[in-house]
Amino acid sequence: MLLLAGGFTTLAVRGVLELALRLRAGMPDLPAWAEAAAILFNLLGLIALGAASLIAMAAEEEAIVRRQSDERHRAERMLQQGQRLESLGRLAGGVAHDFNNVLAVVMATAENLREDALTTGQLTEIDEISAAADRGRPLVR
Repeated sequence: MLLLAGGFTTLAVRGVLELALRLRAGMPDLPAWAEAAAILFNLLGLIALGAASLIAMAAEEEAIVRRQSDERHRAERMLQQGQRLESLGRLAGGVAHDFNNVLAVVMATAENLREDALTTGQLTEIDEISAAADRGRPLVR
């Protein structure tokens, strides 16, 4: 954008100089103040064009910076959400592992009790313990 504004400025200066030469050549009786006023008027136009170009470039840069800032904030939020999900997954995995260890102890103890059971009532209760532990197995997979 700056290069484009610089190109316009160069063309405008050249145009002002050509105008000044034409005025001097075509109208020798043109007062110097009129020639100076024409040149000054054209230079003011160039300054206004340059200022407008600078304002447009500043606005464009501000929009770019704002867009980049928004994208950075969005990426940071996504990263934080991913980290929270990762922490939750680790916690869930740890709980499942611990629960699996408890189930293994319950099942092993039930098997040991089954070998030592003396009555049918005791075997029934041991079977209920084993069945409950078996129902808990799918929870940790």
